[in-house]
Amino acid sequence: MKIEIKIKISTETLTRKIGERPVAYVQLTTTAAAAIKSVLDTVNGNAMAFTVHEALDVLKLADRAEIYLDDRCVPLSDRAGAQLVYVPSSPRAAAYKNSPISTALTLSRTSSGWFLTGVERCVVWPLRRERFVLTISDKAAENLVRRTLRPFGRAPEANKAA
Repeated sequence: MKIEIKIKISTETLTRKIGERPVAYVQLTTTAAAAIKSVLDTVNGNAMAFTVHEALDVLKLADRAEIYLDDRCVPLSDRAGAQLVYVPSSPRAAAYKNSPISTALTLSRTSSGWFLTGVERCVVWPLRRERFVLTISDKAAENLVRRTLRPFGRAPEANKAA
């Protein structure tokens, strides 16, 4: 079962100070939390283990994605277009005979914040780590390369036609 939706997770991206530098984070509204919980309950059914079943878990993923982007020096202006695909880890025991039901989430970042854009029931196999795949737009990647090379007096090579 796959549900494609668009629920806004954050009302705004705020900053807090961790150590010496400010880090962006997100907030969850009560109406968004209720909508997210309803969608997760619909997709997961009775399954609880190895699933994402709380709206707070989705908020933590959005927060984790913001920290991930911040740690890699992606500025707020380039974060629009980022997409996160997440699947929780599977059972730790190899002797687990069945493939349990899990939840695959897709979160998308726009200039106004994170949105939950997809929730899907999936199957996980024993001894698999969590899947946390965060992609950024081509424009953001080009800007990141340009900013990385600038201190060395270099410019990225133009795309060469084959």
